[in-house]
Amino acid sequence: MRKYSSLQWFIIAITLLVLPCPLAAQHSGFARIEQSQPPSQLSRHIEYYATTDMLALQAIIRNQTFEWHSMPEGILNRGFTSETYWLRLRFIVTEPHAKEWMLSIENSFIDQLDVYLLNDGFPQKIVRTAPNKGFDQRAIAHPHFLYPLALKTGHHYELYMRVQSKNTLQLPIGLWQRDEFIERDSKANIGIGMSIGASILLALTALAFALFLRDRALLYYAGFILSLTLFNAAYYGLGYRGLWPSWPGFNSYSVYWFLVLAEIFIIAFTKELFKSPQMRHRYTDKLRWALMGTFLMPAALILLPTHLAFPCVLLLALAFNLVGLGYGLSVIMRRNTAAISYTLAMGTFALVIISFTLNQLGKISLTSDTNHLLTVGTICSAFMFLIAVTEQFREQRRARFQAQEKMLSYEVEMRIAKDNALQAVQAAKQTLEGKVQERTQTLEQTLQELQWAKAEVEEASAQKSRFLAAASHDIRQPLHALSLLVESVEADPASVEREIGKIRESVASLTELFNNLFDISKLENGLIKPNLVPVDINHLMHIVEGQMTVLAEQRNMQLKVETSDFWCLSDRVLLQRVFTILVDNAIKHSQATKLDISCTPLNNTLRLRIRDNGQGVPEEEQEKIFEAFYQLKNPERSKRKGMGLGLALCRRIIEALGHELRFESVLNEGCLFEISMPLIPSQQAAVDDRPPSAQPLALDALTVLVIDDEETILASTERLLTKWGVDCHCALNLDEAKTQLASVEHLDLIISDYRLPGDLNGFELIELLRNHMPYAVSALVITGDLNVASPDPSIKVIRKPIKPGKLRALLNGVAMKKRDEEEWSE
Repeated sequence: MRKYSSLQWFIIAITLLVLPCPLAAQHSGFARIEQSQPPSQLSRHIEYYATTDMLALQAIIRNQTFEWHSMPEGILNRGFTSETYWLRLRFIVTEPHAKEWMLSIENSFIDQLDVYLLNDGFPQKIVRTAPNKGFDQRAIAHPHFLYPLALKTGHHYELYMRVQSKNTLQLPIGLWQRDEFIERDSKANIGIGMSIGASILLALTALAFALFLRDRALLYYAGFILSLTLFNAAYYGLGYRGLWPSWPGFNSYSVYWFLVLAEIFIIAFTKELFKSPQMRHRYTDKLRWALMGTFLMPAALILLPTHLAFPCVLLLALAFNLVGLGYGLSVIMRRNTAAISYTLAMGTFALVIISFTLNQLGKISLTSDTNHLLTVGTICSAFMFLIAVTEQFREQRRARFQAQEKMLSYEVEMRIAKDNALQAVQAAKQTLEGKVQERTQTLEQTLQELQWAKAEVEEASAQKSRFLAAASHDIRQPLHALSLLVESVEADPASVEREIGKIRESVASLTELFNNLFDISKLENGLIKPNLVPVDINHLMHIVEGQMTVLAEQRNMQLKVETSDFWCLSDRVLLQRVFTILVDNAIKHSQATKLDISCTPLNNTLRLRIRDNGQGVPEEEQEKIFEAFYQLKNPERSKRKGMGLGLALCRRIIEALGHELRFESVLNEGCLFEISMPLIPSQQAAVDDRPPSAQPLALDALTVLVIDDEETILASTERLLTKWGVDCHCALNLDEAKTQLASVEHLDLIISDYRLPGDLNGFELIELLRNHMPYAVSALVITGDLNVASPDPSIKVIRKPIKPGKLRALLNGVAMKKRDEEEWSE
C-alpha cells in the first residue's frame, strides 16, 4: 500500500471539493432544460445574415432574397473578425403561463447591438447600446446582457438584432423564461463561486506550505493556481463585480493576460522542480532556455492591435505548453516519477489551451461541453502539477534519507580513517624521528668528510705550493749551470773539452727531472696503461741486485737478496722501476749498514719486502715522503741528495698496477717497504719472462726523414743519426718533405714533431706523405703534450725530452723489422 504524505492527502481532499463545483454549475445552466420547452425551440431557430453594408431594418424585413443561416446552438462565433450581422428570430408563444421572457447574451465580444421587435408588422427598437465605447455585457453589473420581454400567448413575434464588431465577434444568445433563467443563473453563480473559492483555498494552502518548507516550487505553484483563479473569475464575469468594478472593459483583456501569467509561473515552477543535477537530461538546459526565452514575448504583444494580440497570446500560451510537454518527456527519460505527473499535467493543460484557442478563433462554439472541458481540464492539470510537487518531495526525502545514511557511513569511515591516520601519524612520527636521526648522523658524517676533504684540499694546496717551489728550484739549478757553462765556453773556446762533461751532467739532470715529472703526470691522468703479465720475481731481484751491488759497496752497505721461485701478475717494466727506486733510495738516503730484500707468499698474495737498519723516518714525516719534491734533511735542495720524486713516482705506479705499497719505520731502527702483488702458480707462468738481450744492429741500412720547424733541433738530430750511420734527410715543412721524399728510393721511418707551422700537425703530415708512397713506412711523432694520443696504431708517440738510448732502441726495432722482412722475402 503506497503511503501518501499529509500534503498529498490534503491535495486529494481539496480536489474532491473543487471538482464537483464547476460540474454542478454547468449542469444547472444547460442540462436541465427540456427539449420540448419553448426557450429551447426559440434559441435553435435564431438565424443570422452577414453583411458589410449598413442596411436599414426595412430593407432587411422586406427583402426576401437574403440567405439567412441557422444557429442550431444559439451561438454566433466568428473569432477575430470585423463584420456586421443581422439576427432574426420568428416564434409563436404557446405557453399559457409564461408571460415574461429574458433575452440573454453570455460572455460576448461585440461593439454595438441594436434590438428590434416586430409587433404586428411594425418594428419597435427595444434597446441600443452606446456606439461611442466598446460593448461589455458586464456594464449592467451582471454576467449577462439581459433584456426582459413581455410576450403574449398565441401571438407571432419576429425579433431582429443588428450586431457590429471591430476585430472580434463572439455572441452566445438565448431566449429564456424568466423563472427558468433566474433558477439557472443562481445555481451557475453558486457553482462558479464555490469553484473559485476552492481554488483560492488551494493557492493559499500551497503558499503556506511553500513558506513553511521554504520551497520555491510550491511558491510558484501557488502563483499558478492564483492566476488560474483570476482567469476563471474574469471569464465568468466575477472580476468586474468583485475586483475591478470601475473598469468593466478590463474583463475582455484580463482573460488572456491571466492565462499568460499562469504560464509564466509554470516556467518558474518547471525550472525549480527539476533543478537538481540528477533530474537533468542532455536536452534539459535547452528546453529550459526555450521556456525562459519566451518570457519577454507578452511584453511585445502590448503594442499589437487587439485582433492580432489576442491570437498571439493564445498561440504563445500553447507554445508554452508544448515546450513544457517536451521538457517533461525528456526528464521522464531519467526515470523520474515526478516528471510523469508533470508531463500529464502539461498535456491536460495543453488540451485546455487548445480548446480555448479554437473557441476564441471561432473554430468551435462555447457550448456546455467546451466550458466543461475548460474548467475540468484546468483543475485536473493543477492537481497533477501538485502531485508532481509531492512526488518531488518524496524523492527529496528519500534522497535526504540516503544522504543521511551515507553521512553515517562516511562518519564511521572517517572515524576509522581517523584512527588509521593517527596510527599512521604515530608510525610516521617514529619513522621521521628515525630518519631525522639517520639524516643527522649522515650530516655529521658528511660534515666530517667535508672537513677531511677541506683538510685534504688545504694539504694538496700546500703540497702544490711546495711542489712548485721545489720544481722551480730544481729546474733553475741545471739551467743556471748550463748558462754559466755556455758563457764560459764562449769566453774561452779552448775550455770546451774540459766543460763538456759538466754540460752533459746538467742536461742529464734536466732530462731525468722532466722524465719523472712527465711520468707522474701521465700516471695521474691515466695515460700509462699497465701490461699485466706473469713476472718472475727471482729474475727481477737478480737484475736489481746486479745494478745495485756496486752502489751498495761504495756506501759500505751489506746487500742481501733472498732468492725465491715465485711468479706474480704485474707489469714487468713498471714493477722493475719501482723496485729499483726503492732499493736506490735505501742505499743512498737511509745511512744503513744492512739492506735485506726478500719475498714471501701469503694466501694468493706475494709480498716483496725491502728492509734496512738505517736512521728511520719520524712518524710525522712518514706520509710526506711520498709527496713530490719532498726530502728529509735537504732544505738547501742539493741535487746530490736527489730530487724528491722517486717515492711519489713509486706510489703512483703502484696505484696504476693495482698493487699495495705499505711503509713502516721506527726512528733509529730502520724502514720497511712492502709491495703486495697477486701470486700466480709457477706452472701457469711463462717459461721465461726475461726479454731477449738486445744485440746492437747496424743502422747504416736505414733511411729516415726528420721533420721539425726548429732548425736547431733538426740539425742536432741529423748529426746524432748520421753519427749512428743512418741515411738522414731533414725538412722544415710539408713542401720540403715532399722534395726529400722524391729524392730517395725507399724510406724506412718518418720522424715528425707534433706541433708544426700552419694547420697541419705531425699525424696529418705523416698521412699526407704516406698517400704519396706506394709502400708502408713506419712513423714516429715526438711531442711534449701529455694529452696527445695517436689516432693511428701504426704511428708511435714518444714524449720529450728523449734520451738518445731510447731513440737508438726504436731505430734498432725498425732495423730489425727491415732485416726480418728482407730475410722473409729471400
